[in-house]
Amino acid sequence: TVRVTDTQGRAVPGVQVSFTVVSGQVSLAPLSVATDPSGNATTNATAGPTAGAVVVRANVQGLAIAPTFSLTIVPPAPVFTASNIRNWLSGERTLAPGVLARLTGTNLVANLNGAITSLPTGPWPGVVNGISIDISGQAAPLYQIANSNNEQSIIFQVPFEIAAGTARVTVTTPTGTAFADVTIADVSPGLLEITVGARRYAVLVKANGTLVSPQNPANRGELLRAYFTGLGRTNPGVLTNTPGSGGQLVAAVIFTGVNNEGVRTVSAEYAENLIGMYVVTFEVPTNAPTGSDIPFGLGVRIGGDVIFSNGSVIASVQ
Repeated sequence: TVRVTDTQGRAVPGVQVSFTVVSGQVSLAPLSVATDPSGNATTNATAGPTAGAVVVRANVQGLAIAPTFSLTIVPPAPVFTASNIRNWLSGERTLAPGVLARLTGTNLVANLNGAITSLPTGPWPGVVNGISIDISGQAAPLYQIANSNNEQSIIFQVPFEIAAGTARVTVTTPTGTAFADVTIADVSPGLLEITVGARRYAVLVKANGTLVSPQNPANRGELLRAYFTGLGRTNPGVLTNTPGSGGQLVAAVIFTGVNNEGVRTVSAEYAENLIGMYVVTFEVPTNAPTGSDIPFGLGVRIGGDVIFSNGSVIASVQ
């Protein structure tokens, strides 16, 4: 707002004032306005997409002196809700100690185009590009921050120190802080899948290290390894932000199923050389149906309940 007065300090109405942007990214409306009975002329400044300093000049009709105004555009703080925080692999909103989770929202990583991804073997940083996540007082290791396909996201590990119940997830960025409360359960099983063309399969690895696919079918009676997150605590225990070292067995009871029937689970443990991932070895039954897209899934018994992972399929069985 500009106020025009005479030499006696009295308001001068009806004088035309035009506003121009000298520097910075801002839009003005209106660009020209006459002073009101109080001698005031007002324009509205709308911030552009780039943070930084802005200078606006007011040109008053009949005056050689043009006053300027200095403004600062501050990027907005991050915005998200509890529904934006989910198990990375299953998409479920309930999380668990050690699970890999994905948080989406706006103004999270606005200054990034693409992604910054850590090695799966870790350790993962607690701060990337000035971004960090705190979960009820525990720092969360960050696997990836990304801004791609018109979506901003952060993938992180929920610390094993977080107990079941309600936990507060706080995101801090260079532009501000935001938080949301989430539910933590003992387990939150999520199955790792792969998309090939328009089809989606469970990631299943044979003893020779090859991936089960339509061109490389699983065999009846064969042992396969499936990968999960969110299977909870192990014995011996696992530290946050630490890859598996072998022999860290899942404490809960695990069930695997092929074609909607239970099959033999050979082992379930924290995955060697990976953070937040578990490997479950199971046997394809000798009477399993052959063909493509054979249903596959996992359940975890907690007390009297069985918590199921996201369902998937075996690409092919012969």
